[in-house]
Amino acid sequence: MLVINLSYGEKIHKERQEGFKQKVEPRLNTLSELGNCISNLVMDNIELLDKGEELLARCYAIAGLNKPAWLDLRYEGGKRLAQYC
Repeated sequence: MLVINLSYGEKIHKERQEGFKQKVEPRLNTLSELGNCISNLVMDNIELLDKGEELLARCYAIAGLNKPAWLDLRYEGGKRLAQYC
């Protein structure tokens, strides 16, 4: 058994918990398929572990989908995230 101790400062607010339950939990099966795809690709080529964008692009290709445009976005250092939200 693994025990992880968390402080009250790390507690997630109820609204966020509900959002997770509504938006993420129904898609967990899909996420596990993505995890399986990634693990299979990495087992075949460990160097892909350091190439996240390429790894995701390959998963999209295997699924017969075009890679999304956001996969090519890059962070420009020095700008605050709030500018994009």
